[in-house]
Amino acid sequence: MGHCILTGFIATGKTSVGKLVAATLRCPFYDLDAAIVLATGRAVAEIFANDGEAVFRALERTHLPRLLSAPTGVIATGGGTALDPQNVARMSAAGRVIALNAAPHLVWERLRAESPPTARPLLPAPFDAAQVARLWETRAPSYAQFPDQLDTSDVTPADVAACVVEMLRGVAA
Repeated sequence: MGHCILTGFIATGKTSVGKLVAATLRCPFYDLDAAIVLATGRAVAEIFANDGEAVFRALERTHLPRLLSAPTGVIATGGGTALDPQNVARMSAAGRVIALNAAPHLVWERLRAESPPTARPLLPAPFDAAQVARLWETRAPSYAQFPDQLDTSDVTPADVAACVVEMLRGVAA
């Protein structure tokens, strides 16, 4: 079967859904951002601030293959991982890639509701709904290239996870 790889925009549920899917399937859960933090000993926001986005994207290209070669499981990618064609090719070859989507205004509401807020390097605080929408518009084509799409706008992470499991088991496509 290969890995289940979740990609998508910021705050669409990649990590929370991924953990639920992995628990349901009784398989490992991997988080690309967490793997980078563990390997570097630095927060994602710190890498962006001190070294820039290009260095962080290079770290993604380095660490993604390591996760893809790990025992089969569920992988949550970062919001920008799918911007790199090399990452897309690797993910597509290693398993089923499912893009999680949400309306930009709901993403903005989710980000505002975070307590404590998660540092978002490409959305430095304070940010507004228009900034979220602009970033979403630039990234949407990268997520749209994957055949498997799930809208997480008005559903719980548990419901999204159930849909992912059904997709993986061939119940829904």
